Amino acid sequence: MWQKSAENRRRLEASDRQTLRDLQLSKLNDLIKTVVPTNRLYADKLARCKLPLQSLDELSTLPFTTKEELTASGSTPANLTWPLDRYVRFHQTSGTRGRPLPVYDTAEDWQWWTDSWQFVLDAAQITDRDRALLAFSIGPFIGFWSARDALSARGTMVIPGAG
Repeated sequence: MWQKSAENRRRLEASDRQTLRDLQLSKLNDLIKTVVPTNRLYADKLARCKLPLQSLDELSTLPFTTKEELTASGSTPANLTWPLDRYVRFHQTSGTRGRPLPVYDTAEDWQWWTDSWQFVLDAAQITDRDRALLAFSIGPFIGFWSARDALSARGTMVIPGAG
């Protein structure tokens, strides 16, 4: 994967705007191609859209997805792409605006979270010689768990600081 090494991440960060836009468009089209055949919510929502997208300028032609759509089916999110047994992680939103939204991740999804955090850790110059105190309660919130796992993957000692 393009994010795996610090050298690849630096190369990506140094890319010109058009190279980044081309990569974003390619990754978005790949995601849509993966999701639409098995995800009923997005298959229905994107059925009338011209795909694949030819430009990021076409993003405005894609329909919005609301939290109400995602929670309409009750306790299981309406946007699942895979059978439940393929998911290995469960998280949820905080519920500050209504019922919390459950979020399921596959092992591949979770690896993306961990890999994406590496850009942040590079910028902060975190190494395997550092210690990271996570001074907050993690609960079921995805950002905290993904940060914790990214730090661990880097070899940084993670110290929990709250219950």
